[in-house]
Amino acid sequence: MITIGDTTRETNIKEQKVQSTNESKAMRMDKQFFLIIVSVVFYIEDNIVYENYEITTGFVPKHCLIPDILPPKPGKEEAGRITLVLHASADRIDDSIVRQIDNWNGPVSLAVAFDFNFTGEEILSCYFKKFEEFKRSSKKTERYLSVHYLIQNEGGRCKELKKIVVAGFKEDCQGFFQKFQHMKKKIQFLSFYEKIKKMTSYEVNASRNLAKNSVKTDFAVVADLDHIFSVNFEERIRNFALDYLVKNPRTLLVYRIFEIQRNSEDPKDKAELETLLSSGKAREFHVANKNESLIEKLDEWLQYPGDEVTVQFIKNYSNPSWEPQFVSKKDIPDFDERFRYPMKDNTVLVT
Repeated sequence: MITIGDTTRETNIKEQKVQSTNESKAMRMDKQFFLIIVSVVFYIEDNIVYENYEITTGFVPKHCLIPDILPPKPGKEEAGRITLVLHASADRIDDSIVRQIDNWNGPVSLAVAFDFNFTGEEILSCYFKKFEEFKRSSKKTERYLSVHYLIQNEGGRCKELKKIVVAGFKEDCQGFFQKFQHMKKKIQFLSFYEKIKKMTSYEVNASRNLAKNSVKTDFAVVADLDHIFSVNFEERIRNFALDYLVKNPRTLLVYRIFEIQRNSEDPKDKAELETLLSSGKAREFHVANKNESLIEKLDEWLQYPGDEVTVQFIKNYSNPSWEPQFVSKKDIPDFDERFRYPMKDNTVLVT
């Protein structure tokens, strides 16, 4: 496993270079959000075989897949960039996606999953209009966002769905979303069993695969909704990835994860993160759960100054409890869709 970081000088520790990074990213979830800093690389094993499918507007056993139902604005060639791969159920989509895209400042591939409760023409078309509004509100969203629909198949209507959605629903979408928000509030009154059933019904890896396989650039970050990155993260990491991942195509660049209190200001770099860690307003992700997801050499990483992205250390992936997120070439295997959310759905790429 290799950790990458930022440095302006070199030092040898046990005949191994150790550097650190100012790259960071934050994401909001519930009462906390997370800061993620690029730090680790691990290898995909050779003995995993996955069934791949071609992404086209058409039918697969359970879903209608409609890639690029709302494509990015045509522009200059950006093959060497890193695409932020996102996924979400329809009920989680709001204008925070605009903030996330503005922060990423690069290509974004977003798969939106609609379950059986959200497959009507009104819903599909009103969400299409919502994304059009997002694009009108932000030049970066207009330029970079590509939206894909994953819809539960009902009656083999996949071929006509895209035309229906793009044509638009003629009724008032504002009224629809008001009713929709009222319906979402009822979720808190569901029984524990009903909440678990709803959670596990989310097609997490089918959504990831749709977004991943629709990437047009050479590199991708498979992330979650609401992740916020440090300034110039994509630009700085892609310059490193263009060299390192091309030479080491079966390598993934994995980042450190931190939890930060919601009332704290988003840290923009490692120095601001260290201040939050010292004050108790930040901690490594899942440290309280003791799920062995922590990355070693944190103190060395924090103490080492510098701006140049480089390698910190190498270590094999050996802990199946660890679900890292990473930068990689776009041609990684598909996520195994038999794994249900949220149980180990990220670990299926490694052994």
